[in-house]
Amino acid sequence: YTRVYNNYISGQQVGVHVKSATSSNNELYFNSFYNTQRNLNFSKPGTNANWKIKNNIFYATSTVANDACVFIKGNSQFAECDYNLYYVPNGARVAIFDGIKYTTLASWKAVDHELTGGNGDGNSIQGNPEYKVPNTGNLDIEHSSACFGAGIDIAGIDKDIYDTQRQSPPSIGACEVTPLAVTYKIVPVSVDSLGSIELNITGGFPPYTILWNDEELPSFEEVVAELNADSSKYN
Repeated sequence: YTRVYNNYISGQQVGVHVKSATSSNNELYFNSFYNTQRNLNFSKPGTNANWKIKNNIFYATSTVANDACVFIKGNSQFAECDYNLYYVPNGARVAIFDGIKYTTLASWKAVDHELTGGNGDGNSIQGNPEYKVPNTGNLDIEHSSACFGAGIDIAGIDKDIYDTQRQSPPSIGACEVTPLAVTYKIVPVSVDSLGSIELNITGGFPPYTILWNDEELPSFEEVVAELNADSSKYN
């Protein structure tokens, strides 16, 4: 079998086109798709049999109802299909299976398309993955994406497309979003001057936007009172 993972697949009408039944038993994990017609196109009966498909972002921009994130000719089932994200903002279908069109993820979940454990896609989600600049092939995602932490661990795949360590649970798609870690140090000065705060931020993708809430900071009167009690506190 072939294991395909950690790829950005964009710029084509069809992301992956499978037309041979001998291609069964393959694994498709942690890929980010952005295509104008179909992301996965299994064009002959049986070509999707026994595939394992998890942690993929499927984004089809087509306005045509005959296009879909996942197109399957015939009624063969996947071995596993779950923890994926589907997005069809312009009129394409989430899936077309044995000639039947499924407009929403809920309707796709209701049909049996997986050999093991339920109908399939029980933990998958539908929504905008919030790619950074998809028209240029930049399919990076950030913390605001629904993909963040929504995947499932896959044995043997512990890095993303940028060789960044996968989190547990991982993000859906080829790009792992690492949690933001912020440490700070207050640099004090005399009471009648401006001080500063040094921030050290790791994780995510710069540039960062920082919203400062000073409601918890002491007022001038409180600072004076503390200085009167302990003149060394702000030195």
